[in-house]
Amino acid sequence: MSIPYFTELFTDLPIQLRKLVAKIESHADLRIEVEVSDQQTMACEFGKRTARILIPDTGPPRGASVFHELLHLKRYFVDGVPKLIYCDDEHEFEDDDDARTPRLFARLDNQIEHLFIVPRELARYRSERRYWEARMGALLTDPMLPDDGALVAWEFVHRVLKSGVLSDAAQAQVHQRGLGDACDRFHQAVEESKEAATLCLFETFAPAKLPRACLDYFDQPHEIPLASMKRPAI
Repeated sequence: MSIPYFTELFTDLPIQLRKLVAKIESHADLRIEVEVSDQQTMACEFGKRTARILIPDTGPPRGASVFHELLHLKRYFVDGVPKLIYCDDEHEFEDDDDARTPRLFARLDNQIEHLFIVPRELARYRSERRYWEARMGALLTDPMLPDDGALVAWEFVHRVLKSGVLSDAAQAQVHQRGLGDACDRFHQAVEESKEAATLCLFETFAPAKLPRACLDYFDQPHEIPLASMKRPAI
């Protein structure tokens, strides 16, 4: 069966999105594939030699959703931003919790990317602000929200949504958890780079997992250990 490619499946994409697809495919020397999934929202999967956008089977995708996923791919394939991955080594998982680590890394990478991608999405599709406010609002009231999730949510509210209606809820979460200093460090790290932000989260919340974390750059033949980004103490 032939592989469905993005621009062939969706021939009525706006010209600016078609140009973005062409830029990514040309720079990466690959075609963006499409796969229909049972997920409720769009998503993308990518690595050095593959790029795939997952489309819900509920109908044609919205332009804002397409733009969002293409920005993920552009940052990796064109802008040279690394993807956080589980280091490919001979480490054996100790238990089920340890075995979930690669998926947790992928989720964390996506959350960090949103700090950089969603501002661009909202600049073009302003109506999407309501979607992100609803999504962050639900997250901030989730009783299972972990400390690192609260920290990233706080940064998202202040950096992406420019405070707004969720400012008090985000501030209450970090205050209750005693994360004020961690918020300051993380905010400064995000301003510096994605690499610095990722390292900050690991050093703050999961130092034991730092040896398992690597950065995958499109133009590098091998993954780079995240710990190698640490600056020498002065």
